Amino acid sequence: MADLNYTMREYTLEDLPRVAELQRQLLGDDVEHNLAYLRWKYHDNPQADRPWAIVAQHERDGIVGFRGFVPSLWQDSRSGAEVPMLALADTCVDTDHRRRGLFTAMTRASLEHFGDAGYRAIINLSTSAAPAPGYIKMGWQIFGHHGYLVRLTLRGVVARVLPLPVATMRTCTGRRGDLVCTVEDRPGPAAMAAVVAQASPAPGRLVLKRDEEFYNWRFGNVRERYTFALAHRGEEPVAFVVVREDGAAGSGAIIDYAETEAGGIESLVDLLLGSAGFVGLSVWNAGPDGADERLWRSCGFRSLEGLKKLVRRTMPPLPLLVRPLAGEPVAEDWCPAGLDLRRPGSWHIMEICSDGS
Repeated sequence: MADLNYTMREYTLEDLPRVAELQRQLLGDDVEHNLAYLRWKYHDNPQADRPWAIVAQHERDGIVGFRGFVPSLWQDSRSGAEVPMLALADTCVDTDHRRRGLFTAMTRASLEHFGDAGYRAIINLSTSAAPAPGYIKMGWQIFGHHGYLVRLTLRGVVARVLPLPVATMRTCTGRRGDLVCTVEDRPGPAAMAAVVAQASPAPGRLVLKRDEEFYNWRFGNVRERYTFALAHRGEEPVAFVVVREDGAAGSGAIIDYAETEAGGIESLVDLLLGSAGFVGLSVWNAGPDGADERLWRSCGFRSLEGLKKLVRRTMPPLPLLVRPLAGEPVAEDWCPAGLDLRRPGSWHIMEICSDGS
């Protein structure tokens, strides 16, 4: 537990400059870059009415800890009823004040401060296996796990062994049948939202609300670089795939996707791994019923778990965590819109749902 020299309180706009300085220990030394990132993430989010965060303030040193939350709107795919939630996000504690319980104190303070704000739960989709027991002690439950499916070109396989130069084109166009497919470095929020609106949602699931306003904001993340692939039939958008540039040259992570007809996503993946120059793509594998896994396997994606075991590089599956915002949750708190948050089958999860993209 944090000692009496610290006060936990809600973050305010006036705290932004100090938090940007503090985040040098997490995000990097460019304070202006940190300011842009924090403004985008916590101040400009259209699904939030204000920034949602807790700071730890020391009586002498000022703000020495920050714990941010990203509000998001989820919908029951059956009724369209909205279920607002908070997602655990950036956490930073000054190096001189670590190992004093501030991480736990800020997390507990969030339950107290935000418990009556209308949000139904706090989700954490970007933790690793090691911190999960600590969250469980504070009331979180694991509702699933995610891994990755991967598709590599031959050049991508070789690049895993040899440091080959890889050039990725950012714009290109291709055809597959009567589909016109394009790859661009700028989003098309209206077209993407139109595809999501027409796509068949997984029945009886909580799905992230992705409309044009959301997409206008979502890809303003100054810390990431994205590529957008879109398929049209005539004037009508029928599929899209969003790729976040990964660490290795020419590789990327598919963080968002939708299609209104079968084959649209497969056409876009072929273009990304062909004319667009990507040598490898990965995608979250977190579907409880295998529907998304079947989609991606039909596009040539495979698990690398067997290979990792062979070279003894297996990692534990990454947990997906959720906790109602109620201080002492009862049964009904776990079931907004009649969907049990503890069941994998209540969710449709892709990487864009996570704070980590």
